[in-house]
Amino acid sequence: MLPIKIEAVWNSMKKSVNLILFVIFWTLISVSGFTQDPLNTDIRFSNLSRNPALAGLFVDELQLNFCYHHQIKTYLLPYQSIQFQIEARFRNIESEDGFTAGALIRYDEVGDNKLKRAQFLPVLNFHKSLSEINISY
Repeated sequence: MLPIKIEAVWNSMKKSVNLILFVIFWTLISVSGFTQDPLNTDIRFSNLSRNPALAGLFVDELQLNFCYHHQIKTYLLPYQSIQFQIEARFRNIESEDGFTAGALIRYDEVGDNKLKRAQFLPVLNFHKSLSEINISY
């Protein structure tokens, strides 16, 4: 009788240990999944970095945008971000339909060890006008 009780206690203890390890594992995974990427300075000053589908929703035929962000090392890490955006809209003369071509060039540098990332993000959109009224976003 005694070996049966020890085996039952051991099985229930194994289940508890497995449950505790499972909870600890998923807690560590979820905490590490929500941490910020050290190379992402989260500079969101241009239309293409917010939503590339909105490329071409401006008044003129050409739009240039330059953003420079520098965070001095007062809190944790020095950040430096440079971002350049260009968009060109090619419309049909009779209607407001047309293509938009654009590019976003981004350079980030962070930390004392100078982690760097450079990105080139092209975009090509087609806009179909559904009415005579020109509405910009």
